[in-house]
Amino acid sequence: GPFGGQLLVAVGRDGNNQMFPLAWAVCEVESTDTWSWFLELLATDLGTSEGAGYTFMFDQQKGLLAAVSNVFPQAESRVCARHVYCNFRGVFGGGLEYRKQFWTIAKSNTVNHFNENIEVMRAISHEAAEDLLKRNYKKWCRAFYTPLSCCDSVDNNMSEVFNAYIFSARHKSIITMLEDIREGLMERLHKKRDFIGKKEIMLCPRIQIQLEKHKIWARGWNAYWDGGFCYGVREGATQVKYVVDLNQHTCSCNACQTYMKAYEFLLEPLNGPQEWPTSDSIVVAPKVKKVNGRPKTKRRYGVGEVTASGKLKRIGCSMKCSLCGVIGHNKRGCKNAPKQQQHSNNHATAEQTTPQQQHPRTSSAIPMHNRGVGIYTYPNGYQRIAT
Repeated sequence: GPFGGQLLVAVGRDGNNQMFPLAWAVCEVESTDTWSWFLELLATDLGTSEGAGYTFMFDQQKGLLAAVSNVFPQAESRVCARHVYCNFRGVFGGGLEYRKQFWTIAKSNTVNHFNENIEVMRAISHEAAEDLLKRNYKKWCRAFYTPLSCCDSVDNNMSEVFNAYIFSARHKSIITMLEDIREGLMERLHKKRDFIGKKEIMLCPRIQIQLEKHKIWARGWNAYWDGGFCYGVREGATQVKYVVDLNQHTCSCNACQTYMKAYEFLLEPLNGPQEWPTSDSIVVAPKVKKVNGRPKTKRRYGVGEVTASGKLKRIGCSMKCSLCGVIGHNKRGCKNAPKQQQHSNNHATAEQTTPQQQHPRTSSAIPMHNRGVGIYTYPNGYQRIAT
């Protein structure tokens, strides 16, 4: 509609490592006040006041960092590494070497690994390494995440999955959009619940696949038991050693129960608008905020983000004006004279500078007069009707 607005969404991750929407609301603009209002309602639904044990990941939205700090002071806050890389690439440009090393740094598991990977980046470019150290690396590097969180993700791709899920609904009016989102998620919940109910395995399918990959990767490791809850694991080739404490850390064998717990709640169906109760309160329309340019309906892609397949990119294409023929702009921004006008001006100048002998034009055609309605009269009085 003409009023616009912003859709605020909180998306989580379920036991099968998939998207799980938590809450969504429509507000006028993104600000600290609107995000605080949204997060206070979310805290009430989650049953927490301080946010201990919760992790929030975002892309530095307007006012969100301050709102999270005020509403959830004990929660961990992270920054999406993919958006950090987009900003980093905008300064130092693309390149396979930069990209691979950046993600190696972001996924470093220990502080020592982080320092080693930073030195590798420093060998590639000293300025690039110093720039990464200034970008609050403790918010997007895995080595500095709190051990209280059971999620080691470094990006918020779940939000992008939700954006794609509501693509057809977000262009509609506010009531229709919210109803489409609610009905779509209501159907999604029961499908996920039925899906996991048919499985007879102890782990969720995606977790099982990930576990099988780790089993193949860990074939060269040896475990040594101390008789209690601790194990020492050692890799045979490099002699890398770690300690696993089963009393302090939770195994992923409880992932399936966590998945079922996430989808045990239902979204109840609602009646149509014709059955909604009538409110005595007068709803005042918000102020119309006119923005410059054409209204945007598609999401803006970040630097280095892969766009939709099957479409040609315009990067590297030369734009040529169809009016003046100059490369570098199109006819909408052309400030030069058109080619035809330039040609006529040049022709007129040539006629003025080059004197030519003028000859009278002669014609052998018989003169005639048009009397209208297709009737022509000749000098001898003969008339002809044009057909």
